[in-house]
Amino acid sequence: MKAQLKNLFSDKNIEIFSLIYIIIPYIIFAFGWLKLTVALTLSILITISAILYIKKLDNKEVYLQNKNLKYFLITILILLVWCLLSGMGGFGFQNNPDWEKNNAIFHDLFLNKWPVIYKDYSLVYYLGYYLPIGLVMKLFGWNIGYLFSFLWGFSGLILAVYWLKRLSGSFSPLILLLFIFFSGLDILGLIIKFSVFPDPEGLAYFKHVGCIEWWAGFFQFSSMTTTFFWVPQYAMQGWLLTGLILNNIQNHNSSRNLLFLWALCIFGVPFIFLAIIPIIFAGIYKTKKLKELFSFQNFIAAPTIIFVFMAYFTSKAFKDPFNAMSDYMQSSYFIVIYLLFVLIEFGLYAIVIHKYFKNDVIWNAALISMILMPFIRLGGGNDFVMRGSACYLFILFIYIIRAVWQKGLSKSEKAALAIFFIIGAFTPFLEIKRSITHYSANIPVLTKQYSVMELYKYRNNYQYLGDKKAFFWKYLAK
Repeated sequence: MKAQLKNLFSDKNIEIFSLIYIIIPYIIFAFGWLKLTVALTLSILITISAILYIKKLDNKEVYLQNKNLKYFLITILILLVWCLLSGMGGFGFQNNPDWEKNNAIFHDLFLNKWPVIYKDYSLVYYLGYYLPIGLVMKLFGWNIGYLFSFLWGFSGLILAVYWLKRLSGSFSPLILLLFIFFSGLDILGLIIKFSVFPDPEGLAYFKHVGCIEWWAGFFQFSSMTTTFFWVPQYAMQGWLLTGLILNNIQNHNSSRNLLFLWALCIFGVPFIFLAIIPIIFAGIYKTKKLKELFSFQNFIAAPTIIFVFMAYFTSKAFKDPFNAMSDYMQSSYFIVIYLLFVLIEFGLYAIVIHKYFKNDVIWNAALISMILMPFIRLGGGNDFVMRGSACYLFILFIYIIRAVWQKGLSKSEKAALAIFFIIGAFTPFLEIKRSITHYSANIPVLTKQYSVMELYKYRNNYQYLGDKKAFFWKYLAK
């Protein structure tokens, strides 16, 4: 048993499993949505790229040691409990409106012919998380497919957490618990904001809903648990792809697959596709291997993937709000809230550990990106900041763990980080408390779910609808 686990959980095998996990939705989309010639072209390019990627992986294997095997089993148990609270598979409280939308997409993938086309519109959304589940629903029915969504999410989470372990260089059940409860110091921000800018109605709202991460308005870096409970794709696929990109930069010291992995962000986690661009450039600079950069997967497959999915996303019938936060910046207290947000969400952590990584180009790229991200608004609720920041909080946590376990922090620095962690943990605590308080373990009844068109009609959710006359639907889609 131990020998089999050691062989299964080698670095090389986990990287292969991770790549396959990310690629599967692209292959499903290709043959479910695209004309046969386009589907074959895209699938062949992705498959060849994956083979080239795998062939160049190091033969040097990192196996589970006996101590790590014990940690692994405890880790699986902790992740299982976390998943059972997440809403996936019908286990735990499903936070709305996000899960209402998830179930509407599952509903339409199950009942409609692919590609999903309505009377006046088509379905246009980042479906990377949904398609494997939708395919199982098509083959085996709604109930089995919905239960499979738990297995699919749990598998992706295990892979993502492996890269957390690999990249941080230290791992234990304690570190996993710190990850689950990692957050900005939202409760502190909430208290300061409503003390300086009294707003009884606003404060009453936060007390009622128990979701305090909106304290800074359109500025929000969602905690790990918030991301996982509300938008699981940005947890599993977002953290997993971030881990693969960092692993190529820091462990492989290679730029051979960077653009390919970046392109693979576009279908499942498009806001991370945009947000992580500085890390891609920093990785190219850090590896200093420009010759490797001009690989098949980077310069043939990646542009093709981006072209197909940019055509798909730009076929939306309604455009997402986009601006440089100019309207919000006109507020009299904008600069105060912005500076408070930066300090509370990541700045305090960064102040403690920055001196240990001040010459690390990846750390500096991440830090600058987190400082600048709030100035860009993309999506009705500023989804770019909320969801795109998932990759940077993953990176921030990795660097904090490296600092604590490897850099010899002083007692005062460790104490400061401990205080920040304890205050920040209040946010995920509220998310977990809500899930436990309203816990259920039931597969949603199919007939009680909205379709996407009903969401559009009753909730004015226009972001899922495409124009059937657009280039993608005329020339690329079936």
